[in-house]
Amino acid sequence: MKMARGPRPWPIHTFAIILVLLGITGLGASFFEIEESLVVLQQDLPMIEWTRDYVIVANFSLFTIVLIPVMAVWCFASRIARLIMAVMCVLPILALGSALFIGLRDDDLLFGLVVDPALTIFATVILYLPSSSRWLSQERSLDPTVFK
Repeated sequence: MKMARGPRPWPIHTFAIILVLLGITGLGASFFEIEESLVVLQQDLPMIEWTRDYVIVANFSLFTIVLIPVMAVWCFASRIARLIMAVMCVLPILALGSALFIGLRDDDLLFGLVVDPALTIFATVILYLPSSSRWLSQERSLDPTVFK
């Protein structure tokens, strides 16, 4: 892949900021819920002997996974990453729809079931704005001096 150069439009900046902030808040929240995560992971994946250290590694792995589309769009102007984000928005759309359907009465669930999916959907939608599309569709050429 070729590195993207030049100024990035505001939707690309906004996309990156939103996803990084969502990843950081998810990672930060996971540190307060290590014991709960330990119980859930032991139930879901009993073949692994889960410890607090493994839970922390798993949480950092999830944070890293969140950063993959940010790097693909920000550094490489990947149109495929934009398409993958659009496909992956099916789950946040379902989560947001179900949260709004059941009506939330618990403020603790508000962020996880409404704000997080809504921001993810917004971040993905702005990747399809005209300025983003123009920037992502630019032809990138290799610098011949790199290979000399």
